[in-house]
Amino acid sequence: MHIWKNSQNRIIIFQPQARYKRAALMPKPIQKSPDKANVREAIANHLNALSDLERKIADYTLANYREAAMLSIGELAGACGVSNTTINRYARNLGYDGYHEYRRTLRDEISEKTSLTLLKGMVRQGGSTEILNISLKEDSRLIDGLSDGIDAAAFEDTVARILSARRVFVLGNGSSAYLAGYLAFNLLGLGIDAQEFGDQSGVEGAARRALQITDKDLMIAIAFPRFSSLTIDFVTTAKETGCHIIAITSSLSGPLAHNSDAVLFAPPRRDLHSGSGVPAMALIEAIITAVTASAKSAEDAASRLSTLIDHHLL
Repeated sequence: MHIWKNSQNRIIIFQPQARYKRAALMPKPIQKSPDKANVREAIANHLNALSDLERKIADYTLANYREAAMLSIGELAGACGVSNTTINRYARNLGYDGYHEYRRTLRDEISEKTSLTLLKGMVRQGGSTEILNISLKEDSRLIDGLSDGIDAAAFEDTVARILSARRVFVLGNGSSAYLAGYLAFNLLGLGIDAQEFGDQSGVEGAARRALQITDKDLMIAIAFPRFSSLTIDFVTTAKETGCHIIAITSSLSGPLAHNSDAVLFAPPRRDLHSGSGVPAMALIEAIITAVTASAKSAEDAASRLSTLIDHHLL
């Protein structure tokens, strides 16, 4: 447990093992598509319309794609801790007639994909070049899914809030710290007062920065399962000040999404490997590009930055 006191003598407790209550996410009206998309696309297209329990089912499916295709409605309900009725409602809200059609679509999709055994055989025959080709195709598919499933309103709001915030705190722990650092580094070059913090600066350094956050600031928290408890601690503390929280994550029912005001969904799953950072990086690049195009100070900041560093570059 870590105990800190802010400038108002308010005691803040960071307890890594603490559990957090999940805030209810109100579902939005469903707009069903006449086309029967594959399940990944259906989840991406309708993720903002799913209820809290339905997002839990979506998370389980994305994390256990092949296994989920083999489960009966009762088995899936048991695995997700929901009722059969919720499973059917989830399937209908994705645009399917019910769970039967949902599972049939999922099974058809799985059968069309290259099995892991066959994939390993292709790698043995083609060597590293084959790995390169397959990996690029997998990441290309993930980016296509990102494009189809991104919440345009949330993205526009993110850019607007970056431009209007007094300061932008970018939070990331573990491998997400590198993504957070990249985003903060590039925003600084555009004249945005961006500060990266997380386990790169240690618990104490990150806690000191967290205590500086006010309701005039913006926090962008980047995290993927399994979540660091420190990330959730700092997000919770920032939210208590009235700071607006934007999450970049792949979990719709995780603690980060439930403690955030908006979620930018970056699906990491692919068949070749357990996860990929490409969708998150692509999303971050899009944010940087949009801020560059919109920030009045961007051109001047870029010019001054170039003047400062050009004579140091060979």
